[in-house]
Amino acid sequence: MSGHPNGCQAKFREFVPEARYFHCASHQLNLALTKACAVKFVQCMLSDLQALQVFFKYSPKRQRCLETCTAVLNLDRKQNGKSEICSLKLKLLSVTRWVGRHTAISDFIKIYEAIIYCLEVICGRSPVPSIDQQSEAAMAHPEEINTFDAKSVTKCNAFVSGYLKGLSVLLQGSHLDILEAYSEIPNTVQLFQEHRKKAVDTFRNMYDSICLMTSLFGRDTPEIPRLVARQTLRSNLSVSSPDSYWRASVFIPFIDSLIPELCSRFTSLTQKTIQALLLLPANMRNLKEENIINTFSAYESDLPDASSYSAEINRWRKKWDNASQTPETLPVTLKETMEATNSLLYPNIARILHLLAIIPVTSANVEHTNSALKLIKTNLRSTMSQARLNALVSLVCHRSVSLNIDAVVNRFAQAHPRLAPESS
Repeated sequence: MSGHPNGCQAKFREFVPEARYFHCASHQLNLALTKACAVKFVQCMLSDLQALQVFFKYSPKRQRCLETCTAVLNLDRKQNGKSEICSLKLKLLSVTRWVGRHTAISDFIKIYEAIIYCLEVICGRSPVPSIDQQSEAAMAHPEEINTFDAKSVTKCNAFVSGYLKGLSVLLQGSHLDILEAYSEIPNTVQLFQEHRKKAVDTFRNMYDSICLMTSLFGRDTPEIPRLVARQTLRSNLSVSSPDSYWRASVFIPFIDSLIPELCSRFTSLTQKTIQALLLLPANMRNLKEENIINTFSAYESDLPDASSYSAEINRWRKKWDNASQTPETLPVTLKETMEATNSLLYPNIARILHLLAIIPVTSANVEHTNSALKLIKTNLRSTMSQARLNALVSLVCHRSVSLNIDAVVNRFAQAHPRLAPESS
């Protein structure tokens, strides 16, 4: 799609050389995080975490065991005056929605102690001479997620999630507040750059919390992995202390790969192009001279009369300042604004709005429908009418909408009077 030699971008430019390529604005952050997770330690940890989540999610028996172990630990914590562990279910790492990944990693950290205890209980129930395949998996999981590598990557992911979860919500939510999200990107990049410069102090705090997680199960303080002549599966660094090793092998590569990805995905051209959304009447109060100049530089080659751009912007501002509508009734969307724009009076603004409307922006909420299908259209319930399927998907996707059960029953009774019980 995006390849400049042979992709769709190149094919379009064969006909329109001035055309610019913009990836879907809602998923730019997803792409940046996916590329940043190419660090080997991060890839291995996320793969192990996904396997652990599948191990619990698709077995009600293991899930009940996890809940029981959480309750047992909470009784002990309550007696010792400690805070209780939240009773949560492990969520799968979403492939497309990083908001879900943030939540899954956060939940994993919250119930980490209960997970390790539950896996040890499951391993203890299996007879050693005849260990079945499921027990072998249970015995492997504690070794995979209880390593210092895995805990370092988990903490680094949680650290990055703290800065990017809000942006993910804005970019992938139904309101698509792209203007505010794009304005926060430079600030977030600057913070990551500052943490990169102060990597020693930043990682020291994470290292202390990782050591605390390790001490919960009587593990010793980690040691530096041995050096070998040739190593391809992990970092092979000559350092003086364990925290220096994991800082240099996990934290710094992760941040170093994330910063350029954010800068390349959210370029200055993309940010200037998005600033044209401030021309919407509902956003005009936030329009500044700098935004007007940036919008002009991004769309100058496409404007029908660039020389009258400044005067046209002033007339556009005055029009909506003197409008009789209240702020709540002003056009909010591009479609409403384009319908209210006279292309003869405002040719430049009409062209900008038209170009802005064809920039790909999607809401990731529509992906919930595909996720809901695997819960509804199963092997045991694969034959149903389209109307029933649509209704069930709507119920799953909009669980927050309250239903009037009595009205549903009355409507069903009216549609099928022969099924209603006879009154005595």
